Amino acid sequence: MDYAKVESFRALVRYATLAPSSHNTQCWQFRLEDQAIAILPDLSRRCPVVDPDDHHLYVSLGCAAENLAQAAIAQGFSGHISFDDSGNGVVRVAPGFRLRDRHPPV
Repeated sequence: MDYAKVESFRALVRYATLAPSSHNTQCWQFRLEDQAIAILPDLSRRCPVVDPDDHHLYVSLGCAAENLAQAAIAQGFSGHISFDDSGNGVVRVAPGFRLRDRHPPV
């Protein structure tokens, strides 16, 4: 991945970290991938007494994903969100193409 793309993805991750999280635990980790940013649950930040089934933890991941997608759109990218249903709880946001490149101005 080239430097400009890494810096662009890092800027988007910064916005994702501003999302609300259960008990302000910030229970996520980010992994930069070639075409997406993966948001992984950080199970070391679980709150098993008040969130025994991790419902709030996964809602927090959704908040981070939405912040990231909105930041991508604000920066001129698409912001496609997908959920990895393999059981590991990973959410991916693919900033994708620049919207202004896809749709010429009218």
